[in-house]
Amino acid sequence: MKKIISALLVLASQTLLAISIHNIEITPLSGNTINVSLTTEAAELYYFDSWNYNVNANVITVNAFFIEGFGSTIAYLNNNFAVPLTIPQQYTLILRIFYTDTSHTFKTLKDMARMPYRHRKRARVMRG
Repeated sequence: MKKIISALLVLASQTLLAISIHNIEITPLSGNTINVSLTTEAAELYYFDSWNYNVNANVITVNAFFIEGFGSTIAYLNNNFAVPLTIPQQYTLILRIFYTDTSHTFKTLKDMARMPYRHRKRARVMRG
């Protein structure tokens, strides 16, 4: 009985950590847009579904939604999100990843990260 309970606990902990954030990179695309590159890692097959963002004062929140898959495993998945920013300032990026279904009737938070980002507008190059 003890072995069954401990095996169930191991399986439950693996399910809780089935998908996680592996890497985040923020790069400017233009003077008004940044690219948030998210690499996720999972112990099972999963698919990217959709994303959304919100900018409130100096906090950027990006939510990425994934759907659990079946069968073979996929180690890493990279997705890029273009987020418009109009004010050069210090921001805090909050990136959250969720498991969801195609109708978005449920959303289960799987991992989250916070990181600072200093947005600077690029100078325009005048060509003559």
